[in-house]
Amino acid sequence: MVYVYFDESGNLGFSRRSTRNFVIAMVVPGARRRVENCVKHTKMRKLPRKHRKVSEVKFSKANHEVREYLLRCISNKPVDLYYLNIEKSMVYPDLRSNKSRLYNFIIATLFKWLIERYPPQHFHLIVDKSLARFQRENFDWYVENRARLWGERRVDMTITHENSSNSYGLQIADFVAGAVFHKYERDNEEYYNLIEDKICIGGTLWKDVVFYEK
Repeated sequence: MVYVYFDESGNLGFSRRSTRNFVIAMVVPGARRRVENCVKHTKMRKLPRKHRKVSEVKFSKANHEVREYLLRCISNKPVDLYYLNIEKSMVYPDLRSNKSRLYNFIIATLFKWLIERYPPQHFHLIVDKSLARFQRENFDWYVENRARLWGERRVDMTITHENSSNSYGLQIADFVAGAVFHKYERDNEEYYNLIEDKICIGGTLWKDVVFYEK
């Protein structure tokens, strides 16, 4: 079974106050416990004693030392990373007016490309349980059907929505998405460079997506 953890950074708004970019990231651990232990080690070694029992670490709230330590840890583990950046100035008008469709399309596109890199087996996509129930149902239907309809290969897959506070895998995906977002939104590649060697697919959709040979 291939476990795939998904998270995002930025927003899909199109107002003047919105971010210029929106990033989605997927994490495929080759050995789940070894990769997820990065969160445990980060909490024990980089957080003050009084904060070590917090259920979740988030990139947006972490200081530089925590970010760097966790990302370095990930880079030394058996893990494959995938991401897509959306430069919102490039989004077609019909998709701007239907954010749910745009969101589902982006995720299904990356997930489909990810699936093609692995031999036939069961894929388990784990998503942060932040969407409303009807949105989750629509998301599941769209991604499952879109991924299965692309190409001739039938995909055996499951999608679950979990609380990120209970999932080290989702917390790692949050840090990966945050590192990529900094690269595009803030022209800061410091965090991205720490995990660059683990990236299998990455780039800006409709512009320069790269499929790396691993």
